[in-house]
Amino acid sequence: MDAAVEVQIADALTERQKKELSLALSEEIERVEALISLQKKDSVLNYWNSERSIVATDPQAKELLRIIERCFLFHEQTQGLFDITVQPLWQWYWQQSQLEEENQSTGIPEDILTRIGMEHIECSEQKLSFRHSETLVTLNGIGQGLVTDALYRVLENYGIESALIDAGEYRALGEAPWEVKLRSTHEDGSQHLWGSVSLSAGRALAVSSGNGYIFSQIKARPKHIMHPKGSHSSSSEAWPRTLAVLAEDATSADAMATALCLATATQREQIITQFDSVEVLVDPSE
Repeated sequence: MDAAVEVQIADALTERQKKELSLALSEEIERVEALISLQKKDSVLNYWNSERSIVATDPQAKELLRIIERCFLFHEQTQGLFDITVQPLWQWYWQQSQLEEENQSTGIPEDILTRIGMEHIECSEQKLSFRHSETLVTLNGIGQGLVTDALYRVLENYGIESALIDAGEYRALGEAPWEVKLRSTHEDGSQHLWGSVSLSAGRALAVSSGNGYIFSQIKARPKHIMHPKGSHSSSSEAWPRTLAVLAEDATSADAMATALCLATATQREQIITQFDSVEVLVDPSE
């Protein structure tokens, strides 16, 4: 998912065990990417997007179906801000980025926005399909969290007692705390440190920012976390700061962080109060 992966293990391992575990982790990353990556042409997700329907008759398809079911839950919990059908909007922005600025559109076409919405996905017990002919799904909003949780399960099954996984999002294994520093990245690529958290016993951390731009050459300056309503940028009420979300697993933390970057102050409070185990930290300098 375009993120470097680092796994720190406190357990004493032999060289052979290290090699075995390294191979197992690498294979798990490849397995998850083969399931959800838009960059891999033969991924299960790309198959669904292109063929428009997929029957969950094999383990990978069944796993994708379970992931989509969780996405519906995240969508409901975040008042619709977490939405995996924003891929048509991303594609439109990419097309705009290939044009000279004077030829770029000043507004998002209505037919692009009509393709976006979780209601366009049909998710039954054994099948995934689309109700709209041009709806497309991306799992980039939780991709790093999914990889992080998958690696956590590998370590757990291997019997590792203390570890910290960093696959773009973080998750700790074991009771001993691991310190994770919180940094914000500015438009010029520079960073500043604004805090740190201690992770232990299965706690996970996701860090997101609504300040980044995915296509800086577009005059509309779209944010890299895209609003399902198609807003070019966050409203004056929104909360576009760098934020960190602590949750019980990395996928949940990732989904919440993605959604909260788009939330107004009122929405933010309403979303957070649903959960006893979710904690949100905000870069105080922004």
